[in-house]
Amino acid sequence: DCKTLEEPAGVEEGGDPAGECKGYGGYKISIGYSAAAAHLAVENSKNPNESIELGTDYGSYGSKGEMVEWRMANDKPFAVIIRIGKYKNTDDPASYYADKNRTGSTLVIKGLKGWEHIDFKVDGATPKANEKAREMADQNFSKK
Repeated sequence: DCKTLEEPAGVEEGGDPAGECKGYGGYKISIGYSAAAAHLAVENSKNPNESIELGTDYGSYGSKGEMVEWRMANDKPFAVIIRIGKYKNTDDPASYYADKNRTGSTLVIKGLKGWEHIDFKVDGATPKANEKAREMADQNFSKK
């Protein structure tokens, strides 16, 4: 459940949009677009200063039905898993606009407040990468 947010008052028309995706337990995914990149973070709706950076994607993030996986315990989220693209020639801003320059992906595993020690990455080309990412999050849940 993602949506593009309206431009706040005072922001120049035609600026880069922002987006947010529904989460769980008072958390949401925030997407800040800037020119050729999407900056992704988890935000706590109850405490806006609590933000966890997930990374930056240089393709057209969100246009291909990408998903965030929320790892839950006792009906509460403790971590997220998100797939972020890897691109060649990211020093050349013109290459940012071409998804054809995508060379792969990385699964980013980040713990929420209280589980900050959950901070891993798995190469998206790894066999059973999604399962490995889930295992990494879940195995570190009890190590609080």
